[in-house]
Amino acid sequence: MGAANSSEIPEQKSAGAASPRQVPEQESKGVASPPKKPQQESVGVVSSREIPKQESKAAAPPPKKPQQESIRVASPPKTPKQESMNDFTFLALQHSSITYKELLSIESRGLDGWFRDSTMGMALEIMALYYQCDRNRIALVNPFSARIIFKIGLDGGDGDENRALLYRTELDLVKDADFVLIPINDGYAIEDHSAKTAGTHWALLVVDCRKPGVEASYFDSGIRPYSSKMEAVARRCTEGIYHLLKICGRKITTWSPPITDPDTPNQYTYNKCKDDVGACGPFVLHFASKIIVYIRSSHQKCNFEKVSDSDALLVKSDFCISFVNFERPPLDSRRFRKALMDKIVEQQQMLYETTHGSK
Repeated sequence: MGAANSSEIPEQKSAGAASPRQVPEQESKGVASPPKKPQQESVGVVSSREIPKQESKAAAPPPKKPQQESIRVASPPKTPKQESMNDFTFLALQHSSITYKELLSIESRGLDGWFRDSTMGMALEIMALYYQCDRNRIALVNPFSARIIFKIGLDGGDGDENRALLYRTELDLVKDADFVLIPINDGYAIEDHSAKTAGTHWALLVVDCRKPGVEASYFDSGIRPYSSKMEAVARRCTEGIYHLLKICGRKITTWSPPITDPDTPNQYTYNKCKDDVGACGPFVLHFASKIIVYIRSSHQKCNFEKVSDSDALLVKSDFCISFVNFERPPLDSRRFRKALMDKIVEQQQMLYETTHGSK
């Protein structure tokens, strides 16, 4: 029993001896934990390696500055994007269209505010819709068709019957018209198609087509004496209308050169806006609107009398329209430009609502 006890004691000792082995096992575990520290240190080392990377990034800004400067230098190429936006068609009607850039230029009173063909054509087409010119047998010709009419008159109508299909748009405009209003520009006579712009001035030609003899009146807001080139263009356009009416089968026999109206208001003395260097465009549209209003009120009359309103616009017994005693206050071309731009925007909104529906 005692031996057994003694034997048990060494067994306990062996168990006690085993405990030291367990301790080293714990110590080994404890020793294993330090590797975690180096792992943590290794992580710390990585962070220290990242620091120089951050330092390298911090040191990188000097090369980045030229990159930023190069970006700033590269910013002008955004202009083509803006130009592409400016070239975006803002409004397109049946016979005319206008870009966003041309729309914004309407309000400008500098050189960039000179009306282009597209601006004049859009304004005339909106005017035709507003005054219901078709119902009143009034034709408003845009500059693109006006150039063709000028060419017809310049060619003397040679072979027009054989080229009638080429003039379909122009024939549709004038075939039933009593009066034809044409914007005149000296650029119609320029043959150089490489130039982006041509012409220096706008005027208005009103052609009376009701009699066998075609007659016309010429209105120019420029400085007297009037440009001989402008009057030559007006003459050729009158002859061009004569040939178109003959192709249409109208009973037209002769035509007369346009009569220049000396009472046409001047764009400098009759303009409240004194800093508008290109007011001829607004004045042409102003003349056209006043003449349309009068023709509508006097349509289908043979003998015309002086208008009682403040416009003091009359149509003489020889069917030659003329401004006399212009009693209205001078035109403010700045306000006229703003009103025209608003009208185009309004037309675009109406067209959008018609196409997509109003909210």
